[in-house]
Amino acid sequence: MACAVGSKSADSMSTQVKVPGDFTSLEVAIESGAQHIELCGVHPAGLELRGPLWIRGGVIQGDCEVALRVLGDVELIDVEVHNSGGDGIRIEEGSPSLKGLEVRVSGEGISCRGQSRARIEDCEIHGEGRGLVVQDQACPDLRGLEIESAGGAVCFRDRASASGEDWVLRSSAETTLEICGESRPILKGIQVEEAGRCGIFIHGEARPELSELRVEQSGLAGLEVTGSARPRIFDLTVIRSASGAVLISGDSAPEIRGVKVDFCSLAALEVKGDADPVVDGIHVVRTDGSGLYLHERSQGTYMEVHLEDTTLCGIEAKGEVEADLEAFHLYSGRAGGIWVREQARVEALDCNIRRQGGIAVEVRDQGQLLLESSIIKNNMDTAFQASGNSTARLKDCEWMDNSGDGLVLMGAARCRIEGGRSHPSQGLALRLGGTSRMTHTNFAWVGEVEISPGAQLVEAEADA
Repeated sequence: MACAVGSKSADSMSTQVKVPGDFTSLEVAIESGAQHIELCGVHPAGLELRGPLWIRGGVIQGDCEVALRVLGDVELIDVEVHNSGGDGIRIEEGSPSLKGLEVRVSGEGISCRGQSRARIEDCEIHGEGRGLVVQDQACPDLRGLEIESAGGAVCFRDRASASGEDWVLRSSAETTLEICGESRPILKGIQVEEAGRCGIFIHGEARPELSELRVEQSGLAGLEVTGSARPRIFDLTVIRSASGAVLISGDSAPEIRGVKVDFCSLAALEVKGDADPVVDGIHVVRTDGSGLYLHERSQGTYMEVHLEDTTLCGIEAKGEVEADLEAFHLYSGRAGGIWVREQARVEALDCNIRRQGGIAVEVRDQGQLLLESSIIKNNMDTAFQASGNSTARLKDCEWMDNSGDGLVLMGAARCRIEGGRSHPSQGLALRLGGTSRMTHTNFAWVGEVEISPGAQLVEAEADA
């Protein structure tokens, strides 16, 4: 790296000196009390830098455990740090400033420890371990970073926090951005270009706030939230995930607002365990799995969801799920629109379900569904079907122009319909089989009805 030219200060201790030139080595300059150093050429690693100290230029190179230990108010500008034997820069205390650095190491690139308050700006980090680690109670300011590291690009842990923006991250083998412990970073404008595992993995009791995120080509989920984490996430885009786009599990309770998914191999959003998320605004264009896969004991509120071209159903709820859905738009699913199975309980309001290849809405086993103010139209199979010991309540819904039957009840299913209309379909308007029972109030249908001997069709009073 070329030597930069600087001016002299009136204070002899702060006079800018050149190494080599005024001193034979960086170590000698520091031992002599120099505080402003213009560095040229290559110098051995393994140094401890204590502030106040200003260094610009040069290359620090070696094969040691840590290339530079930084304590206090140290400022490094346009320095290259190469270490084939271990870590790059270990910040242990104070408020150092690192700007325009290039770090290439076999271990961790830069670590912020203790209660340090570093400012790291416009730096490039390459390593075999983690690129950047923020731990203990450190709180750095991190801007304009480009990190490529096989062991994971960035990790926040312990009780660390940070502010950061405008990053480009890559990790070919591991999770690219990991946030765990009780850490609380606030990050904006993060682009994950490659992830061997998860693009972003949040776990433990972490409470980050993340916005303007883009994850491409992740080996596992684009975003995974688990443990007892409570992140707040705004404006997430996931592209070409080899697994699902977003996975939420444990007893986590994330708030996620604004998700765009452009192809994933499994579910666009999978929620399991005892998780209880709030998800507002998902737009999915093509998934080889389900749009939303809700299972085990998970709960959650899901709003403003647009699902298009799902290989499996748009929404599958099973296990002991309890979920509230509002303002769903389901188009061109190959298998079906909404499936409620096992002991799941779902309340869905203002759904628009069209062009599904299978049954538009299906409730089975002991599932329970409340469907309100929704439209089921232009589907290739039955509009609504309930079976087993399931129960359903349809309020002010309309189904029309479907290729199969309008409404089908089988087994011991129970369905109450309040208001709404069934317009002509290519099949029957109503088909009641087994010992099923349908109770209706102010419901109008057009078409033929088929009722088996054990089934019941009952018109109830409006206030029944």
